[in-house]
Amino acid sequence: MAIAYAGRDPAMNSFPARITFLAFLTAAACLVAFVNAPAHAETTWYVDDDAANDPGPGDPDNSDPAEDGSAEHPFDAIQEALNTASDADTIIVKDGTYTGLGNRDIDFGGKAIYLGSENGLLNCIIDCQGSESDPHRGFYFHSGEDAGSVVDGFTIKNGYGPSGTAIHCEASSPTVTNNTITANVISSGGGGGIACYDNSSATIMGNSITTNVGAAVYCEFSSPTITDNFVAGNIYCGISCFLCPSPVITSNVIIDNRAEGIFFSSSALTTISGNIITGNAGFGISCNSAAMITRNTVAANMRGGIYSSSESTIMDNVIVTNTTDYFGGGIRAYSGAQIYNNVITSNTASTHGGGIHCATDTHICNNIIVGNTVTGPAGKGGGISISGLFASPQITSNTILGNMAQAGGGIWSGSRCLSIANNILYYNIADTGPQGYLNPTADLTTSYCNVQDGPAGFYIAQDATLNWGEGNINTEPLFADPNNGDYHLKSEYGRCAATTKGEEAETAYDDITSPCIDAGDPGADYANEPMPNYGRVNMGAYGNTEEASKSGWNIPGDTNDDCKVDILDMIPIRNDMGQPVDSSNWKCDVTDDGQINILDMIFVRNCLYTACTE
Repeated sequence: MAIAYAGRDPAMNSFPARITFLAFLTAAACLVAFVNAPAHAETTWYVDDDAANDPGPGDPDNSDPAEDGSAEHPFDAIQEALNTASDADTIIVKDGTYTGLGNRDIDFGGKAIYLGSENGLLNCIIDCQGSESDPHRGFYFHSGEDAGSVVDGFTIKNGYGPSGTAIHCEASSPTVTNNTITANVISSGGGGGIACYDNSSATIMGNSITTNVGAAVYCEFSSPTITDNFVAGNIYCGISCFLCPSPVITSNVIIDNRAEGIFFSSSALTTISGNIITGNAGFGISCNSAAMITRNTVAANMRGGIYSSSESTIMDNVIVTNTTDYFGGGIRAYSGAQIYNNVITSNTASTHGGGIHCATDTHICNNIIVGNTVTGPAGKGGGISISGLFASPQITSNTILGNMAQAGGGIWSGSRCLSIANNILYYNIADTGPQGYLNPTADLTTSYCNVQDGPAGFYIAQDATLNWGEGNINTEPLFADPNNGDYHLKSEYGRCAATTKGEEAETAYDDITSPCIDAGDPGADYANEPMPNYGRVNMGAYGNTEEASKSGWNIPGDTNDDCKVDILDMIPIRNDMGQPVDSSNWKCDVTDDGQINILDMIFVRNCLYTACTE
């Protein structure tokens, strides 16, 4: 007779039933253990080519018999560590010079691994020892690696082969950071330093890429982010992009390369921002496709500053001391480029356009174009030259000053349909037409400009036409400090005290006001000018910008220049009560009695909520 255990289902008393139940409990326990088990533990591996237990220092074929990648028994080849490591692991490479099998042509195999030197790039060198007869590169990424695959802190040198002789990325997007990449040579293709092909979106950041044969960085059908690198002395371009969807090139120093600083062609919209690009043998920037070129310093390049044959936006750059034996020392622009808010000074061309040369419907607005020169005996357009017969560029709100050419010191035009407005053309120098030269059949309409010598400042060739429109003046512009590069207009009512365009600064007050203030086209936008602005744009480069000089409103009591009298106007009076009246607080002396006192408060109270009117 079966004996039932108290408190249990009798059906569980049978031996098979108990076995089944125990099996269930065991499986459940295993499942719980599996669910709660930690993921792969991140491991740190070590590589050392001359560790204490290594019988053959520097020879990866003669290794420590006990090597296991630990700190005590490290691998002696980088590839060994990568082959052993798993995703999210770290590999630390100790000081030394790594050569030979396993220390060149290094392949991450698709793993997301951090590979870094222990003590930085000066102490950890990967010498590829490549040659024409025995080509090798440093790293080869071709297995879909992403940003989690990191190369950090090495000197990679003496690679030789076709493209990417230090680092080659193909359909892979690793992170390459804090390395020195030098003395690598391409036999064909592009990229003596780094090459990105076939939808690589590599992050290339904080590297020194110098004296390679081939472009420092070459990209094709890829969208890398190239930032904070030092790119110098390479025997071709600094950075070259071809057919790239959306590369980003920011905050690099690109100097003394043997061709262009940056070259790109047939790519989608490229962002080029915040770079210093100087002393390159070609253009500083050459673009054959659309780009946003902003906040760069482009200086002393030997073929010209910026070349654009596309609808690029060239904005907020400093473009200085570039030279060319042809057109456009500062900028050569075609296909509708937009040129805004740049400082374009001291550039030189031999034939046309010391500052800017354009041949299409380019928009040139709010630029400082100063001291540019065309040196040739028949040089045209020291500041700007326009060569397209049917080009219709817009030249608006620029300061065009002190430029020099044989013909047209300020502007030379061959266009039949050019209009200029709100510009200052002064102190330009030419044998013929110091402020402007109109080539035969050219037609120019100027309005609301300050032109030195008026119409007599232009040379009008046979069959050319100068239409002298409304609002033009001929009077000293009164710049704040032109000898030191400050082209803000003087104002008794306040102006930006910065000496550099775009620089933050306090407000300065002058004892005279420029006639160019509130003298621009009455129909032009003025909304970006600070108050008070009298509701009309200023002439010159700062017109309709936050750096426009202020003008006076005839409304006593408006002490804070917001174009109305309200309770807030009492605050400056209270703050300066009893203080001497000077150029910074004169508006608080509302009663004009030479004192700031309670009477000024009373005046403001009586005028509360008066609005400004012209």
